[in-house]
Amino acid sequence: MTSSASTTTSTCSKRRSWYHDLDLFEEAILGAYEDTEQERPRLEAELASAQAQLRETTSALDCYLRAFEAGTMPDTVCAPRVAALSERRDELDAGCRRLRAQLEASTPRRRVAASWMRSVPPCETRFETALPTS
Repeated sequence: MTSSASTTTSTCSKRRSWYHDLDLFEEAILGAYEDTEQERPRLEAELASAQAQLRETTSALDCYLRAFEAGTMPDTVCAPRVAALSERRDELDAGCRRLRAQLEASTPRRRVAASWMRSVPPCETRFETALPTS
């Protein structure tokens, strides 16, 4: 066996031993899924709170606008409050969009990951087929 073939065989043997215990990878993947599942209730509660605040802010903004339109509130009083409420509404709306995106990203896709893991041949098989023949 040449020095190059010996080195390749040795490297492949080392790599094969690194990947021998695939349970390590499966445990890491399942741990990541469990983390996202535990995070989901917190994100859902935060989204519900932000949505409630958004409804309240929008309602308050509508009250100020109706009062202004009815002529019962001068624009010098109404304008600063409407500006502040509009800014708060925009912040809450952006927060709701961010939380919805986080929820979507944290939704575990176990079936997809599981089917992917089943479709990948075991590492040992790939290394054995890649080993040079003598």
